[in-house]
Amino acid sequence: MKFSAIIAFFLRHRRGRQTFLLTSFSICLTVYIFGCLLVMRKINSQDGALSMLLGIKSNIAARNIFQAAKTVHGMEGQLPNPPLVKANGLLNTTQDSKIEEKRKIKPWKQFLDEISVDEMYSSSSDYMPDLLNYLSTAKIVNVTIFKGGTQVKLLLVFEDGNTAIAKPMRNPRDMYWANNKSQPFWYDPERHTAEIASFHLDRILNYRRVPPCAGRRVSFSKDIINKTNDDGILHTLRKRDGNDCFFGTCPFCDEDHMICSKDDVMELSVCQQIPGKIYDHAHPWSQGIKESKVWKNKNVCPTVLSNHRMNTTRFFLDTMELALFDYLIVNYDRHHIAYLGHVDIKRSFAAIIDNGKGFANPFTDDVTFLAPIYQCCRFRNSTYQHVLGLSKNNNTLGELMKRSLSQDPLAPILTEPFFATLDRRLSQFYYVMSKCLESHVPDTVLAEK
Repeated sequence: MKFSAIIAFFLRHRRGRQTFLLTSFSICLTVYIFGCLLVMRKINSQDGALSMLLGIKSNIAARNIFQAAKTVHGMEGQLPNPPLVKANGLLNTTQDSKIEEKRKIKPWKQFLDEISVDEMYSSSSDYMPDLLNYLSTAKIVNVTIFKGGTQVKLLLVFEDGNTAIAKPMRNPRDMYWANNKSQPFWYDPERHTAEIASFHLDRILNYRRVPPCAGRRVSFSKDIINKTNDDGILHTLRKRDGNDCFFGTCPFCDEDHMICSKDDVMELSVCQQIPGKIYDHAHPWSQGIKESKVWKNKNVCPTVLSNHRMNTTRFFLDTMELALFDYLIVNYDRHHIAYLGHVDIKRSFAAIIDNGKGFANPFTDDVTFLAPIYQCCRFRNSTYQHVLGLSKNNNTLGELMKRSLSQDPLAPILTEPFFATLDRRLSQFYYVMSKCLESHVPDTVLAEK
């Protein structure tokens, strides 16, 4: 029977038409599958997989797209990996890249970028441990006498161009200074440990107005003598008990006040230098002999508040907080209050710098340091609440300081009696504040501006 007759037969009968259509579909499907198999044999598995995924029948089109993908992603022989996904299923590649970029910035540059009119660094300064480690380990390339002050300071230049102010160890940690007539405060030798402890205390109080400071041990011959051309160092070199010493150039620098290494090792406090000019505002409650006679005989608070800077900026409440700080460390050397030219000098916070004469004697207190507070009965509310909260979880200020200072390379920084002293002095501050809150409307005592 001819092929055309068979087709005619199927078409004349209903069942035949159905059979014809099914047979035709089966033949077409077989031809399509056979054609696909031929195409798959001609392309590699990667190109073919991509073609099937994209529904592309043309082998040439599949190859073009796959080669473009390899060019864009810089990959050969494999598709690009999917983007990283956080545990919560959300993409966070932008934030991760920002964190990674921030880590590449040197910690001291991050610190300098954070200095503002309100603080030296933020509460979220996660770079701080790296900065402290940097100050205690960075390679020193140049050393000179730092000009300013009555006692020796060194200006250190590091390999990356950053600079820091260093104070050398002068006396052992257990040598106390009486701050009395036989040992007046103006003869008190500065302590490198006081600079370190002041930075840690400032952080615990949440002021963040003391420059970052860390301890380090250096080789006097390799890190100081071999790195300086300063005559103030080189021309004052001496020997004492077999150790190398120098006395530098400053108002109290002489051979009676030598600074000596021990077996060529010298301890330093190394504090990050603040850029720009540092300005001074006369301290209304200075502990100077002449200045203190004024405020010890009358309440000078009304006069202080008549000053424009004190009355219109944060400077006044900063001065109240400074009173607590200087009482805790007993620093008689605060004759001026510093503010920074690095920021808007009209709105700058009160910087707490040069604390080397603090932590002189743990056995005597001087409540007159709190005169600004009990004469004005004003204090920053957020700081007061923060200080009250230090006792949470059975903590004390002394315990918090002890734990914090234990991380410094020169630990122990303070002798044991100082930690109980900090708690005793803080209790006296609480007493003064309670009297103010009893005698005044609380809203006038505790304020933010």
